Amino acid sequence: MKERTMGTLALVTALLTAVWLGLLVWDQTRAAAAPDSMVRLLERVASLPWDYVLLYVDAALITLAATALFGGLYRWAAGRSPVWTTFALTCTCVYCMLNLVVYLSQITLVPGLLRLSATPNTERIGQVLLQLAVQTWPGSAAALLNVLAYAVLAIPSIIYGLALLQAGRRAQPVSLGVAGILLILSGLACLAGFVGLVVGSQMLAMGTVVGGGLFLLALLPLALGFYQLPNWAGQG
Repeated sequence: MKERTMGTLALVTALLTAVWLGLLVWDQTRAAAAPDSMVRLLERVASLPWDYVLLYVDAALITLAATALFGGLYRWAAGRSPVWTTFALTCTCVYCMLNLVVYLSQITLVPGLLRLSATPNTERIGQVLLQLAVQTWPGSAAALLNVLAYAVLAIPSIIYGLALLQAGRRAQPVSLGVAGILLILSGLACLAGFVGLVVGSQMLAMGTVVGGGLFLLALLPLALGFYQLPNWAGQG
């Protein structure tokens, strides 16, 4: 039943991602427009509205679900390419740590920094640290770490995507091959997004968003493929 567990993990990840997208749209609708100053942004964050908290809790859950899913893909593909899949597993763990730090800090560290910035003696240092810690503020350290996390996840996306593509070409479900192609494209897009952030190209920087969309699309054929898989292929 391990293949059904993989299918369920893919569906859970897709559901959490869909909820996150809904919360993001809701948050943007309530904000009417993206805040044009750090002051306006912090005014929204300071009250820790329920949708803001839920958005980042859900993002953390997506990170954990995706890590579990990629851990399952490691088990499934380990017999095919032990060296590359072990490297992919390491990258998945790095992605998980980076993103959990970024997302959970938004509802733990940032409120503390807000209180720090509200104290006269520490106001200046608090404001500087906030500009580094707030993930939605362009150019912040948190935003950079977030993009870096998805660039790191791009490596296992490509490695496992190739394994799925090869599986789809054989007697196994074609949907696994479709998922593999989408995962490869997702990984390449996220790498382009990180390069765009480094070189200052807004067009390339959109790659992270595109990669996230492709990853979401990959989850459905991935779930279908593993539900259709007759036997666990973990031993290659």
